[in-house]
Amino acid sequence: MVDARAKRILFRTYWSHGWIEDDERSTPPDDLAYAMAQGVMFDPVSWSHDESVEAVQAFRERSFAQRVGAVFVASLSSRRLDLRSALASWSMIEHVASHPYVGAGHACNTCRDARPDAELVAWRTSPDLDLNVLSFERLKWGGVRHDQLDYARFDLERFALTEPVLPTPTDRDLFRTVLDTISAVPETTTAGGLVRALKPALPGTAAEHRALVEILGASGVLRPGGPDRPEHARSDWGASGQWRGGDRYDEQRVHLLLPAL
Repeated sequence: MVDARAKRILFRTYWSHGWIEDDERSTPPDDLAYAMAQGVMFDPVSWSHDESVEAVQAFRERSFAQRVGAVFVASLSSRRLDLRSALASWSMIEHVASHPYVGAGHACNTCRDARPDAELVAWRTSPDLDLNVLSFERLKWGGVRHDQLDYARFDLERFALTEPVLPTPTDRDLFRTVLDTISAVPETTTAGGLVRALKPALPGTAAEHRALVEILGASGVLRPGGPDRPEHARSDWGASGQWRGGDRYDEQRVHLLLPAL
């Protein structure tokens, strides 16, 4: 369980009725030391592509996939958002085998092409990476940057330190309700429409539901029917941007990641 005081310190650093501007963010030294001791805030780091690719290799086993799937379901009734996004992070690095940086630009071509249905952004280097903003997004919404190798590494490393949590019957019922909702929406429903459809079915805010839909998209549970479909209009949707209600959900992916259901 995330320490409540450390979480408040982190949230006060970044959020006050909306994002706090970069030049207005500050954390009292004693508070920062406490939150760092609890594993909620961190010093900046400098990660290279090759280091991060090697770091995520330990998480690619299928048994780890089933663990993140079970914990994802366990997050539904408790709203333990720190448990939720590892499902997306594992899915984004599932096919990322060990390899050196490839490409002339700032992002690796091999990482980008590891999955046919989603692009993973992996920079050559990430100097002075602010892990605290990643921690904030992970704890407040269940993550935002699901398409970035830096986030996947951070998320999975934090997840690996978490005590195992098993889904309850209520959690399993909630996930079946999520699947039933996906199956019942009109065929033209967009990702935003699915967020609205989930409101009466699932505890949480609209922002949490949006993150959940993105996690289902990044994990391949929501898989768009065609690569040329226009993305969700006037939106910054990621993996779920091309999904429509008629695509429903990928049953094979559910059985792989969530076999107990």
